[in-house]
Amino acid sequence: MNKAIELDPRSVPARTLRGKLFLEEGAPQRAVRDLEIAHKADPAMRSAAYNLARAYFAVGQRDQARQLYQQLQTQTTDAVKELSDQRMKQVLSANQ
Repeated sequence: MNKAIELDPRSVPARTLRGKLFLEEGAPQRAVRDLEIAHKADPAMRSAAYNLARAYFAVGQRDQARQLYQQLQTQTTDAVKELSDQRMKQVLSANQ
């Protein structure tokens, strides 16, 4: 994961996954850093927002966590469309 982020520091999937792993390892502050970067880069990525809310909660930033949870609840999602959009972004960025 670290190598992927080294190669592309703006990689939303890599930052999201590493943030989730930090959270599961009991390092929520490190998780917040990665997940904030991922969420800022792609606010529509639900997994980044969800895990950022969990990380905020873990570090005691409950207002930020609640705000993200509320945003997630009001958003409708089409999982196939979300995956298609992510794949399209990857293809387009690879061609630059």
